[in-house]
Amino acid sequence: MPSRRSLARLAVAAGILALVAGCRQADRDDAGARVVEGRAAGSREARLERRIADEPRIQVGSSSDGDAVFYDIVGAVMLSDGRIVVANRGTSEVMFFAPDGNFLFAAGGSGDGPGAFLSLATLGVGSDDTLFTYDDRTGRISVFSADGAFLRTRRIDIRSALPAGFGFGPGLQAAGWTPAGELVAFRTSTSARSGRDSSDSLGRARPSATYSESLRLRRPMIELLSFDREGRLASRIGELKGSESLFLTQVQDQRDDGGSGTISMTSSVLDLPFLKTFQADAAWGAVAFGNTADYEIRVTDASGDLMYTVRRARVSGTVTTGDRNAWIQGRLSVISDPELRERRRRLYDGIEFPTTMPAFSSLALQEDGELWVEEFDVDAARRGHTRWSVYGAGGTHLGDATMPARLRPMSIGRDYLLGVWKDELDVEYVRVHDVMRPSGG
Repeated sequence: MPSRRSLARLAVAAGILALVAGCRQADRDDAGARVVEGRAAGSREARLERRIADEPRIQVGSSSDGDAVFYDIVGAVMLSDGRIVVANRGTSEVMFFAPDGNFLFAAGGSGDGPGAFLSLATLGVGSDDTLFTYDDRTGRISVFSADGAFLRTRRIDIRSALPAGFGFGPGLQAAGWTPAGELVAFRTSTSARSGRDSSDSLGRARPSATYSESLRLRRPMIELLSFDREGRLASRIGELKGSESLFLTQVQDQRDDGGSGTISMTSSVLDLPFLKTFQADAAWGAVAFGNTADYEIRVTDASGDLMYTVRRARVSGTVTTGDRNAWIQGRLSVISDPELRERRRRLYDGIEFPTTMPAFSSLALQEDGELWVEEFDVDAARRGHTRWSVYGAGGTHLGDATMPARLRPMSIGRDYLLGVWKDELDVEYVRVHDVMRPSGG
């Protein structure tokens, strides 16, 4: 009998064919791929609601010492027999739980030997319940059986993705996995390293002859890649704008008049709101990605061939003076030194804030090929939920869904959502929520 994931992949293909055959002629881009105009969440056309249960069917985790204390969860999957597997970066462990949420055992652990991790970054599951992990410090893919037995490890051949002369470390950020165990990940692109990315100076302060501060907004280009189970480059999926980031650089010149001494420099990232970010998800045999500067999301198959694009006219809100002042006051309120606070105020006053809010917040792929797009909502925490637009396997808008606030989806099956939820103290829990689909949806 075909496995659940095999049937899911067939459903994706069948859904695309049915939508292409049954719908009016869709727009196509220069490469011939479907381009579907999305509708805003809450619009009249968005009638088929996906309802996510407010309360979880299963909750795993603890705020005190024990086997289920999580810190920095980077992946969670459900196996075909209902067991839950969690990648806990804080303990470098792959943790196994029974279908009822009871802890079973853990694999992995901290270290650089076979089956251990220095920096566990992601977790994926294959069609046969084989588990795939990636360590972004060592650049290794490690494979485990459904019973937690370590099977093998392979190092990513990052040099195959770079031109001659590049000697950087792995530098990959994981986006997800294909059912065949291919890692989908992105990194600052080689063209960006050659100067195609951009950055703007947003301000500089020099309160003394020996000390200076400066702000710079960086806009890199990134390249989305996939690597096979042996760690070799499988495909270049695409290149596009990466996430914006705001850097504060502080320089202290401690040299004397004779030139002896040192110059120290520190750089940190500031959490400037409304910056535009790169978002991607790879799951269930598809890859979805886009930049929140625009509501344009591309969906490809595992080899990088474009299946369709979801595009919507920008309806993003405008960043107001109140939004700007609220961020500045929040940053200044934690600085106790009056002189430093005034210096930072002058520096922050010179920042040119984004003029528009992001077009969307994040992406997730569902088991039967549906694409979930989280709508950007600055008041989501106050409302107690986030809003999502749901698109079918061919890009047709199916309807909307709401998700409990502070819940981050890790895996969306046909009738369940497995995610990480944080309480008011930022303690992490793994939750399973039922997903109710509308009749005919």
